[in-house]
Amino acid sequence: MTETLYGSGALRLGKVDITFLKRPTDVDDPAYHEQCRAYWDFVDSFDHSQNPDLYEFFGWDFFHDGQIEEPRFSSDFKTISFRVMSPSIPHRAGGNTYAWFRCEFEGVVWFHLATERIDELDDPMAKGNRRIEFNVSEINTLTEQIEFYQRLYGRPYYSLAIETFPAHRVIGFVFERVNVLAEEPLAFALIRRSGDYDVPLYKRGARAWK
Repeated sequence: MTETLYGSGALRLGKVDITFLKRPTDVDDPAYHEQCRAYWDFVDSFDHSQNPDLYEFFGWDFFHDGQIEEPRFSSDFKTISFRVMSPSIPHRAGGNTYAWFRCEFEGVVWFHLATERIDELDDPMAKGNRRIEFNVSEINTLTEQIEFYQRLYGRPYYSLAIETFPAHRVIGFVFERVNVLAEEPLAFALIRRSGDYDVPLYKRGARAWK
């Protein structure tokens, strides 16, 4: 039988799993550090110039513990955006500052949301508007989905998987490009240029543990 890329093939693509960066209870666990090293090697294998905001802002923990707000879809569902905080930008003299960003994913061809109940006490579907925070993300690990859409449309695609808490949700996107814009761009530019802050953006070859 000849394989077809058209029709319902996309609906058969699997669920989203956080592959490398599941966080153990003990963050000093050497096995976790090994996972991180493997993930960094994976991220460094891509050409970061083609989608720079994806790698710089989502390559590591820039948004960890940051609140996620205002998810939006464009009218044609090709663009998805949300606000997210970077809550812990450390000052070298002590203390932290924070900044808010708007992330806009363009050319979205695949989106997935799954909610998991971790235990009997915490019901993520309970009534009420619960705060959602960014836990961890992974770039380009949704290889099945990326390969499908690259064959279908003949152009590059990228993926992002995000795990949230305290309500445990995993969100996946396959898209053409993401733009990350600081809501106060001048203030964030000054933070980056001042030399007074250790801004936890990802750089090729960067390693938290050697």
